[in-house]
Amino acid sequence: MQMSDINEVFDFYSKEVAKQLDEKNPQPPFNSNELSLFLYFTSCLRNEDYAEQMKSHSERFQQIASKILLEINRLDPEQFCAFVWALSTYQIEMGDLNLNDSKQFIIKQSAEINIEKIPPETLPSLAFSLNHILKEKNDLILKISKLTQLNITIQTPSNLITLIKSLPAGSFTNSKLIFEQLTDQFQQDLLTQDQFVNVLVELLRITNHENTEYVKEMVDLLTKKIESTLKHNLNISMQKVIDLILSCLQLEQEEGEQLVKQMLRICHAKSEKLNISEYISLFLAVAKIKNKNYQSVNLEKTIKILIELANRSQVFTLNDFEQKELVQVIVASAALRIDNKDFIRNIITRIDPLSLHKQDLILLAKSFVIYVRLFEVELLKIHSICAKKKYEFSVLEQAQLTQTFNRIKVLIPDSPFLQ
Repeated sequence: MQMSDINEVFDFYSKEVAKQLDEKNPQPPFNSNELSLFLYFTSCLRNEDYAEQMKSHSERFQQIASKILLEINRLDPEQFCAFVWALSTYQIEMGDLNLNDSKQFIIKQSAEINIEKIPPETLPSLAFSLNHILKEKNDLILKISKLTQLNITIQTPSNLITLIKSLPAGSFTNSKLIFEQLTDQFQQDLLTQDQFVNVLVELLRITNHENTEYVKEMVDLLTKKIESTLKHNLNISMQKVIDLILSCLQLEQEEGEQLVKQMLRICHAKSEKLNISEYISLFLAVAKIKNKNYQSVNLEKTIKILIELANRSQVFTLNDFEQKELVQVIVASAALRIDNKDFIRNIITRIDPLSLHKQDLILLAKSFVIYVRLFEVELLKIHSICAKKKYEFSVLEQAQLTQTFNRIKVLIPDSPFLQ
């Protein structure tokens, strides 16, 4: 049955499935229609045309999921994988799967029964799905990882990347073969630079950001590959680069410093393509890099690029930024002690403190206070709005603002935060 209209889905449900909930007309507790409908429902959650309408019927479909769980042992391995995928999709999109301990135990037990019957190429996606719906899953994920490694040569790069995203921290010893396979695939150009950055981010997570020889080797490999690539052919996304920078900040000094330098060079090469989200992420990441005090990392060029992009970006203008995004730029600028008056003015004049949520208002006040000499009027306006909203802030938040405004107490002797 082809169901192109969402209303047809619910009509189908009413006629074919709801009757099984009717005590006067008891039916077998499970049939394939229910599984098909649940799979259809979760697929629609990912469709922007249907998602909102589907969400309003979530309780109905939770009932279906519960009924399928009661008969989960009747699912063949393929159906089981499809059902677990649907559950994880529901969890990712809705966030309220409500699987109690007994239901989680049933799923885990069924997975342990089925995993050796499941085609090896399907195991990585099963691990990814289980990772999203089970609390106690590490031993099961490691078992799936072991089975996958027995058939490592038939796994695609995408499959292996899916698997390592599910591996628990501290599992490197049990999964080194997977990383070796991915490294070989990268050297054969079967993995893009973007994919390999994903691998490296996961490797850092799994090794708990410890200084290992293997991490060094992977860093060296990525660095050499990037350096051998022409600037305009860099096949790597900016957000992935920024994610890797943040991961590397947790490495020991020497290893982290080496990779951060290389990643910043990529940021410089692709800076003209930064979107708003990436621009802000990079700005905040640069502020964190400064705190590491890397001796060989010079941030002046990166900061100059970020300042120039505010006026000459071909992707965005400052007028495209939301208020909270402008606040984040001020936060990063203050952390970096940027004193370019024109740049700061272009940002602060676009912020309406009165329209900010209180957390953003607090962030703005705490950050912008360092610019009192350059923008006294603007800072006093921020203080005035905070003062009017004083009793909307918690005791802790008021204490934070008191500490902030104490730095300019000469300008605000009557401030309610200083009484």
